[in-house]
Amino acid sequence: LDRILAIPGQIASKARVGGLSAAGLLAGLLGDYERSIAWHQETVALGRDSECLAFAGWSLHKLAYYAGFDGDVELASDRLAESLEMFFEIGHEGGVAFTLLTQGLHALHWGNYERAEALFRVSLPFFQETGDTSGSVQALRGLGNVARQRGDLDAASVHLQAALRLARQRVSSLELPGCLDSLANLACARVLPERAAQLFGASMALRQTTGAELVLWDRAAIEPDLLAIRARLGDAAFEAAFAAGQEMTLEQAVALALEDSQSGRAGGEGAGAEPKERKLTPLQAAKRKYGGLTAREREVAALVATGMSNRAIADELVVTVRTVEAHVTHILRKLGFDSRAQVAGWAIDRGLASPPKTLEEQMRGASDAPQS
Repeated sequence: LDRILAIPGQIASKARVGGLSAAGLLAGLLGDYERSIAWHQETVALGRDSECLAFAGWSLHKLAYYAGFDGDVELASDRLAESLEMFFEIGHEGGVAFTLLTQGLHALHWGNYERAEALFRVSLPFFQETGDTSGSVQALRGLGNVARQRGDLDAASVHLQAALRLARQRVSSLELPGCLDSLANLACARVLPERAAQLFGASMALRQTTGAELVLWDRAAIEPDLLAIRARLGDAAFEAAFAAGQEMTLEQAVALALEDSQSGRAGGEGAGAEPKERKLTPLQAAKRKYGGLTAREREVAALVATGMSNRAIADELVVTVRTVEAHVTHILRKLGFDSRAQVAGWAIDRGLASPPKTLEEQMRGASDAPQS
């Protein structure tokens, strides 16, 4: 999309507006919010004619999201209202339903649970009738999060697990991590810290497979619970549980999230009791041994130790440079390091890699600054 939008000369208006809207959406998923906002603003500016109102309406959604997260409630509400008018004008029922859903998400974020629940319940039947998996999952998850905030944990479990089942059935990779996060929040509310840590770990690992960043509002909901369960478990037990979740297959993570769905208890444990620590698998034991690094992170650390750049590592592993950058950032954070040279030394010391054989390799390993 970058290359298409950079083509000089006249580009058809509808094609350009569509490209801008898509680029803005992808930039937001990748955490590049500055470019996302700029592209969505240009989409709205160019797309107000009737042929492109749908693109403008979707971009107004995203601009409302950013305004809401920054605390500008009035601007966010105005943008959603304008988006709703656009979709009504062109008879775009899906756009109307998603605007109502988004208004519900904003109401939930601002603590207006009654309005949020009403908006989720209005939008859900449309998504269900049209087979819109993403909309249905988000509406069900919204209802579950409202119930959790109100303290109705059984109702929250019903809605959130329904959302997870639907996302899994449709293999909705962008919705699955959010479902796991909400069920981790629920486990935290039930005082099941190990279960919560494992689900948060599984969610993070799943996001890494898509390259999508944790969206802003989800981050705001997750970080307090991460701090709470770390304080309850202690650093070592938290890291072990989080690492165990990262090593789970998708099926294992979903099974854990859906355990004992009627009572909300984990594996027969009492609702207020803390779960017993599960026996570590060989993979989990290896992860604990190597500072909490996943198998792929250990592989990246070993390649860093050879003096390879991020681009060379990406070519070696057949992944994107951005993915390698994310792995390097996670490695530095987990090990408490601030340079690739430290990572290289650690990998060699742990037997993951051999010392560089040439001065050039040593200089590359020491001078290649960490990227994030």
